[in-house]
Amino acid sequence: MKKNLFLYCVFCLYCLFSENKILIIPRPKKITFEKEIYHFPAQSVKIHSSVRDMFLQEMQYLKIPVSTEEYNGQDFFCFWGSADLKNIDIMKKNISGKPHGYIMDISPAGIIIYGNDEGGLKYGLQSLLQLMEQSAAGVPCCRIEVWPDFVFRGFHTTLRKPDAYGCKTADETVGYYEWMIRRLARYKYTHLNLLVEFFTYKSRPEMGVLPWTEKEISRLVKFAAVSGIKIFPEIKTLGKFVRNIPPDRLVEFSALLEPRIYIGQLEYQAKYHDGYKAKAEKLESEQKARETEKTKKTPLSEDFKINKPGVLTFIKPVIDEIYEVFNQPEYFNIGCDESFYTAIEEKTDQRGKILATYVNNLAEHLQKKGCKVIMWDDMLTSHEQFPFFFETHGGPPLNTWTAVDYINKEVIIASWHYGYTVADHYPSTYPMIKWFTGKKFKVLGVPWFKIDNITNLVADVLNYGGIGIMGSSWAIHMAVRAAAGKNLTEAQIKVTEPRHELAVLAATAEAAWSPGRASEALAGYDPEAWEKKFLKIQHE
Repeated sequence: MKKNLFLYCVFCLYCLFSENKILIIPRPKKITFEKEIYHFPAQSVKIHSSVRDMFLQEMQYLKIPVSTEEYNGQDFFCFWGSADLKNIDIMKKNISGKPHGYIMDISPAGIIIYGNDEGGLKYGLQSLLQLMEQSAAGVPCCRIEVWPDFVFRGFHTTLRKPDAYGCKTADETVGYYEWMIRRLARYKYTHLNLLVEFFTYKSRPEMGVLPWTEKEISRLVKFAAVSGIKIFPEIKTLGKFVRNIPPDRLVEFSALLEPRIYIGQLEYQAKYHDGYKAKAEKLESEQKARETEKTKKTPLSEDFKINKPGVLTFIKPVIDEIYEVFNQPEYFNIGCDESFYTAIEEKTDQRGKILATYVNNLAEHLQKKGCKVIMWDDMLTSHEQFPFFFETHGGPPLNTWTAVDYINKEVIIASWHYGYTVADHYPSTYPMIKWFTGKKFKVLGVPWFKIDNITNLVADVLNYGGIGIMGSSWAIHMAVRAAAGKNLTEAQIKVTEPRHELAVLAATAEAAWSPGRASEALAGYDPEAWEKKFLKIQHE
């Protein structure tokens, strides 16, 4: 009795609100309510071995002591004592249904979760953990039936420097990424794609010493694996990989880098966006000055000379090292976005083939390891074919978009679109999805922070046969700092406040799980305010 009272008090400490409804994110497709109430805690938990480590990790996080009382058969562990009292059973059964689906039955006597597969068991347990985090008084008895429309439900963000989170070391910063992984796990994401930019490479010591090392990344990969999230890396293999090298050291890489020759690459975007306009004007002015004063040396860009063999010799050891650091991941994102100087000194009609040859070389290198390759799509699309979209960087005058007809069809296309208005045209649909799937590519849709951008893009991915969704956030570190009470500059506040990027975790999860019901589900709660409650728990 004392043990049960203690457990009940622990739940009270973590009570965020008490009400007569269940809030599970993503919202279940079917719920049938009964009149009775189930009261925590359970006297025993019988759990399938495939989710045992996840259960133990999260009980430790919630500061709920558990012990293994008995071993029930080959596949199950039992916790918390007597099995003849109120139980929670999490088990795999051969029930019909889609991958990652589960059924949760909540009655006064206990909770039973049936998983269609091991994924279903994980997501059923995560739903149970959501109930445990938010309710001390108990939850209505009900039957919940849940299954996703997409099996791939990923999220993309950047592995940033510690000071981006107001930290001094990468080890301290790991806590923020663990918070994110835990929230992604609660919302039943499958993957996390981390852009690696500040890593100390053993294979390339000339890159210098940067904050992240194998130690911190390995810790994240291990934590994510127990949480049910598969982490995989992104490396900017086409350009921008060397952006963190001090300018005075770039000369060491001059043989590998394209010159910064401006031929109007940003002219289309500059018509509709002040930021692009300012950048284009600066580049054009610099270019004219160099042409007038021929003694001036053309500066280096951040883009590789991808038709030079030395680039592959340079980048493949980097890929191999990161592949091992991330524990031989299922996927590897080779980047290839926003590279405005790609093959700039080559003939216009050859740039697409040069890009495709480079991508295919990297893809073959990774596919030999059994790794699936992802690349961004913007260098493969043209504003002439898809007007009113900023995310089309392969059109004239660069003309790399022709690469699409030569790239290995096993390369997965991550089609990113942020829903910005261009020339008074607001994109409610994204025709690139249909175009890429029509060319027999597997396609991921990648939205950002606008809710209608998320829901509209996800709908197109579902309608046109895409394989999944990968949400994204480029400034969640600032939103986290603001919510945690850490100071931001006025410029950072101006960027952060309108975006509400904490909301994207739940919003994208809703859309990826049930595209047709996401707007309705999100109307029932404020995803940003919801997230702040759990951020407080992590860092208070």
